[in-house]
Amino acid sequence: MFGDVFISVDSASIDQLRKNYTHIAEHLLICIIHELSGAYGVSNQNLDADDTELSGSIDIALKMCQREDVVEKTLRIVALVFGLPGNIMAAIVSLSLDRTTTSLFLVALSMGDFATIVLRTSTGNTHVLVYEVLKVTIGFFPNSVLLLICFERYLAVCHPYRMKHWLTIRAAQLMVAALVLLFFFVFLSCVFLAQSKLRAPTKKLLFSGILFGLPCPFIVVFSVLTIRALRSMRKSYYMDNAKLQMWCKVESSITFMIVTSSAVFLTLNGPLFVVCLICFLVETFSDQVDVELRSRMERLISLAYWLTFLHHVANFYVYILGPKRFRIHFTLLLEKLRPSGWTRDTTKTPEISQHAKSEPVTSGLHET
Repeated sequence: MFGDVFISVDSASIDQLRKNYTHIAEHLLICIIHELSGAYGVSNQNLDADDTELSGSIDIALKMCQREDVVEKTLRIVALVFGLPGNIMAAIVSLSLDRTTTSLFLVALSMGDFATIVLRTSTGNTHVLVYEVLKVTIGFFPNSVLLLICFERYLAVCHPYRMKHWLTIRAAQLMVAALVLLFFFVFLSCVFLAQSKLRAPTKKLLFSGILFGLPCPFIVVFSVLTIRALRSMRKSYYMDNAKLQMWCKVESSITFMIVTSSAVFLTLNGPLFVVCLICFLVETFSDQVDVELRSRMERLISLAYWLTFLHHVANFYVYILGPKRFRIHFTLLLEKLRPSGWTRDTTKTPEISQHAKSEPVTSGLHET
């Protein structure tokens, strides 16, 4: 759960609870300790399973953790069924396209989403702080790649003739490499932040701000500028040019894909930042926070955190199944993977292949 990063759970506390609760799994014991520490004010060093009043609190915390565990397991199954195959196919389809900055960024995005799903669906080493921080911060990389894609679309639409000088394949590769180094810097900073003595609401707000607050403003700005540029081009008198009309049609479909992905990003990542901000304000300006209110806020933060996880599952369906040219390449990929014994309509394959070759991924005005 999202709160595991902000509480130090030592092995002595787990062993102390395991004496009377041998049937409970270790990750549920950690969740119970977190619930007792956050909602009931019980410190890790004062856990006593023989205490009658504390035993009742443990039973209540266990029921909450079990419900949350069912939700997390369901989301893990959904992610493994839809997310992993989808991102693998997205990378294969992107590699089969022409070698452009768009296809390069799509490969980086699919690989980042794949790594995020693998780490967040794993359940091992839940008591290792560095591992928990990595599970939280891994989403920073694909979110930042989405920012690079929005920036690339902005250059392709607003500065099409200068893009081949400003954003080449080599420059895109260097940007992805620099983004990997930036991720490791953010990861180490978050490890230091998790080990600091800051209050838990402050840490959660800073974590969510790093994951959501940094890429969000730039994604919104580039998306708005790109949409405005396309709308002004459609209304201009230059649209009587057939080549410009084709270019605007190609760029519009790809830009619509980017805007849709940005909207999905804001919808699924925004609640985490908003809930953490509300939690921070309540904890800061309230002298004493009600136990039930604090428990509800913890549940909301955990739910909002798992909403951000669904964003990495949905990227494949937005990028690959959105524009027509990507759907064509995806259909060709499925045709190659289909067993030879299956029957298929071979009359449509040449038409699809010819259409896929005649319609490039990016405009010829800015091929790199």
